[in-house]
Amino acid sequence: MTANRVPTAFRRAATAAVLATGIALVALPAPAQPLPAGRVELAQRVTKPSEPPPLPPAPPPVQPRAGVTEGPQPSAPAPAPTPPPAPSAATKPSAAPAPMRVVFEKNAMVLSNEARAVLDTVVSTLKADSTLRAMLKSYSSTGTSTSEMRRMSLKRGTLVRDYLMLKGIPSIRIDIQALGSSPDDGPADRVDVVADKKS
Repeated sequence: MTANRVPTAFRRAATAAVLATGIALVALPAPAQPLPAGRVELAQRVTKPSEPPPLPPAPPPVQPRAGVTEGPQPSAPAPAPTPPPAPSAATKPSAAPAPMRVVFEKNAMVLSNEARAVLDTVVSTLKADSTLRAMLKSYSSTGTSTSEMRRMSLKRGTLVRDYLMLKGIPSIRIDIQALGSSPDDGPADRVDVVADKKS
């Protein structure tokens, strides 16, 4: 009886030792495998939950460039096209220049002081613009016929031309028209001086 009990007790002790060893082997953790470098950094971040994640760098402040506006400004709507204004007196072609009038006394062949003042103005106008020329339209009421009136008007036109030449106006810039009697209501004995462009 005793001999049979000892082996049984031994077997039970051996079985218990084997079971204890198996349990210890199961409880042991598996050997740690080395992690790649990228995973090691990730693992370290995961193991430190108390640290906040790093913030991205703030963008640099944008400095406005000189002469550059923030953006296109809305432009005002274009006004509706207006019809062209009706032609007025200011836009009409200018008429022929008004003549400067030299008046003679009846049967006279001399220049009065008033006539000389008018001719001095003509001289200043001709000297200011070399493209101008003087047209002398001479009238006369002296004479009993048309031919006599034209001869007298020619003499008065020549008298005015000589005065202009004496003041420095060349004769090639002076024309004379001996017209005889006057067809209008103006003075019957006169010379109209028209300063106009050369034709």
